[in-house]
Amino acid sequence: MRNRREEIEYHNRRFKFHLTGVRQLGDFTFRLRPPNETAASNNFNQCLVKISKAVLTNRGDTITGGLDGCPVSGTVAASVAEDCPTGILLTTGIRCANEIHYTSFAGNPFEQGLQVVLHNKNGAAHNGARAIGGSVTACAALCQRGLAAGGAGLQGTQADIFACNTWEYNDDRPIEESGMLVGNPFMIGNIEFRLRNPNNGNFIFMASDTNFGAAAGYGASIQVELDVLMLPNPTPDDK
Repeated sequence: MRNRREEIEYHNRRFKFHLTGVRQLGDFTFRLRPPNETAASNNFNQCLVKISKAVLTNRGDTITGGLDGCPVSGTVAASVAEDCPTGILLTTGIRCANEIHYTSFAGNPFEQGLQVVLHNKNGAAHNGARAIGGSVTACAALCQRGLAAGGAGLQGTQADIFACNTWEYNDDRPIEESGMLVGNPFMIGNIEFRLRNPNNGNFIFMASDTNFGAAAGYGASIQVELDVLMLPNPTPDDK
């Protein structure tokens, strides 16, 4: 049990960062600055870090705003769809020797560091090219997406709704249980988040289904909650 002073000290070295970004390609750079004197102190050279939540969509698509399905692409020029049946790997620039990604039958990992796998939330096709079949007749009803002025709404079939992929990750465990041991993240400069295919390591990004190949149809929107708990440096008295 911590006393009152220790309780304050503990919460003073615990941080939660809300990171948001919109990018045409699947790369997001954030600059984490020390929020208080504890984070900048030489008495805290290591910490526990975890991604507690991440949500990825193609809302960065400036043509339809992400309302038309969301295939995953691996290249802009050729507009090649990437199959990601096991999710999307969200990597970071936070190095961690204890967290490693392997894919099946591969002898060596292709990613080492703080990372999570985002899972398809709505059960849509994992690359958008195989949208769930359906029509107004087959679905028996229209799914209303939103109302405009005067009550007119943008509508589509259930197939259209389910084809709008959302990838997400959520971890409600305490940071002491699921956090990874890393160096002080405030001392490494910019931290880059990247999207990768967890099966082959290809760097990927989100695209518009109906405008696949159009530059304005590429765009990813991401929201990340990053938890940090600074750890006091060990002393000679620590056993």
